This record gives sequence, C-alpha cells and structure tokens, in this order.
Amino acid sequence: MLLEEKDLKVFKDAIREVVKEEIKHLFKEIPTGDNEKVFTVSDLAEYLKVEESWIYKQVSLRAIPFFKLGKYVRFRKSEIDRWITKHSRTPIAEVKLPSKIRAYN
Repeated sequence: MLLEEKDLKVFKDAIREVVKEEIKHLFKEIPTGDNEKVFTVSDLAEYLKVEESWIYKQVSLRAIPFFKLGKYVRFRKSEIDRWITKHSRTPIAEVKLPSKIRAYN
C-alpha cells in the first residue's frame, strides 16, 4: 500500500516531531548567550596556559568538567572558572616567628 502525497507529508511531520522530542535534551547541553562561552581543547589550553596534552589527560581522568558533542570534547567557561576557584589554594598565612628568631631575618 502506497501513501498519497499528503499522507506522506503528515507521516514525515509526525516522525520529525517524535525525533525532535526524543533528542531535545541533547541540545540543552549546548549553552546559549554571552555568559556561556564554550571552549575547545585548544581554546582551553590557551585560556589556562597549558599544553593540549594536559587538557586531554585531565579529561581522561575526569578531573576537569567537560561535555561531549559526539566525539568532540567541549568545556563551559563558567564551569571551568568554578573548577579553578574550587582548586585554588590560598597561601599559608605568614608564620609568626618568636622575636629572637625575627632579629636574624
């Protein structure tokens, strides 16, 4: 049984809507707007002033926040900035030395 042209169009539209609903969650992964810059591995390496191989290593260890678009690894700037803040170390407070030792400095 062959479909008529108008039935075929209705059928295609119905399939298109079902597929669109099924995959729409994938597109939520892609940030929009100026506040959500997305880095490639190369961009992130430049941003962090490190080698690309270091970035790949962190991804393989799952030590850095990332997401994938198919085979492509991407990084949200906002998540990277939070990751930097979380992994930042505060300097040790200046140690108070006894006055006798301070005299020698």
